[in-house]
Amino acid sequence: MKELHIALNQRLTLMEREELSRLLAAR
Repeated sequence: MKELHIALNQRLTLMEREELSRLLAAR
């Protein structure tokens, strides 16, 4: 269960990075 939770957290961080990159590109 812990491994799956970590994997989900990593995915969230990846999605956040994509959103941040989009916001930076929009500037």
